[in-house]
Amino acid sequence: MEETSKGSKKWQEDIYWNHFHCIHFISHLYGDFQKHLAIPRKFACKLKKKLPESVVLRGPGGFMWNVRLSMEGDTLYFNDGWQDFVIDHSLQENDTLLFEYNRESRFDVFLFEQSSSCEIESSYFVKRCLDVDATDESRDQTKRKNREVIQIDGKFKMVI
Repeated sequence: MEETSKGSKKWQEDIYWNHFHCIHFISHLYGDFQKHLAIPRKFACKLKKKLPESVVLRGPGGFMWNVRLSMEGDTLYFNDGWQDFVIDHSLQENDTLLFEYNRESRFDVFLFEQSSSCEIESSYFVKRCLDVDATDESRDQTKRKNREVIQIDGKFKMVI
């Protein structure tokens, strides 16, 4: 029988998973990380009943991306919306991400490059981009005050 007295490993784990304000995990990018990103199994098992269907990823620069969570088999993934986060931050295979979950619906994400194990400096200067249809009224000058439309790879993007 595992001891649950104050200071025991089981007690410490319970306090961490159920009472700490923020919980962290890291993820190394490899494989098809551009499509979706698996959330570590232990984190998912401990919190999947408490996690909302959609979460917010806040990058180092303070901009936010809405991302849906989805189960595939017994693995929980960052899915719809994750691709935009990857593209906007120019993430590369072998980069490492540190996630800090605030127990509500937001993950603060810090990005580290594989080659130096240091933060990716440019991640603090990312501007969130949204796809814009070239014929869409939203491109009208009066409707896009404080926004900039730029063209990237033949697509119009709205920087907000």
